[in-house]
Amino acid sequence: MKTAASKYTTPEKANINNSMLSCKIRRADQTNIVLKIYNYFLFQKIN
Repeated sequence: MKTAASKYTTPEKANINNSMLSCKIRRADQTNIVLKIYNYFLFQKIN
């Protein structure tokens, strides 16, 4: 019975953790895109 209960409870915890991680990853992706664009324009100015 404990294993059955854990099977139901752990996915909910995992989903919460995944959503928090995905938010952090999205923020990181946005900053990376900004940095890439910034580096691209700097590179264009040098050339």
